[in-house]
Amino acid sequence: MNKLRMIETVRTNSALNITSALPKGVSLIEMLLAMALMSVIFTLGASILAFLMRVEMEGTNRIQKTFNLQRLSHQFREDARSAQSVEIVPENNKKSTILKFEMKPETSILYSENTQGNGILRLKKQSNKTITRTEYPISEDALYFEIEKQNPGLMVSMNFRILPEVLHENQTLNKPGNSFKVESQVNRKFSIQKSTPK
Repeated sequence: MNKLRMIETVRTNSALNITSALPKGVSLIEMLLAMALMSVIFTLGASILAFLMRVEMEGTNRIQKTFNLQRLSHQFREDARSAQSVEIVPENNKKSTILKFEMKPETSILYSENTQGNGILRLKKQSNKTITRTEYPISEDALYFEIEKQNPGLMVSMNFRILPEVLHENQTLNKPGNSFKVESQVNRKFSIQKSTPK
């Protein structure tokens, strides 16, 4: 009988020791450490996702800008080849100028900077009425036109500076951008396109 009581007492003590050895819960420090680790992981994931999205947007903008430059240079050469005459006229109440191609009687094509100042505007007019209006968003700066006399005919050119995609607050850290130039002889099937770093 005493042996049975002793065995039961030993079993009870063993069960109590096992129960006391198990953790009763999570401490406040452990919970704070887990929350801090989770916040670091989430912040890192969000930063990586934002970086990938920014890289994708910049790549898309660069491709779109290149496509717009190709469209603009092709259209400019086509207009110059088809034009009968060309002249540079001052724009009303602005320092910028307009390049005017005379295509045929009462039909002209005008090139100028758009109203927002961030692209090239092409207008086709007939009898002083606008027929087509095309804008080329290129983020350009310092647009100007030149007409040179050559034997035989005239050479017309459009020049501007392509602004970099990202502008820094400190102007000394900004890239100077690239100068872009399209040349074509008027009323002849000949043209030159140049893109050189400034």
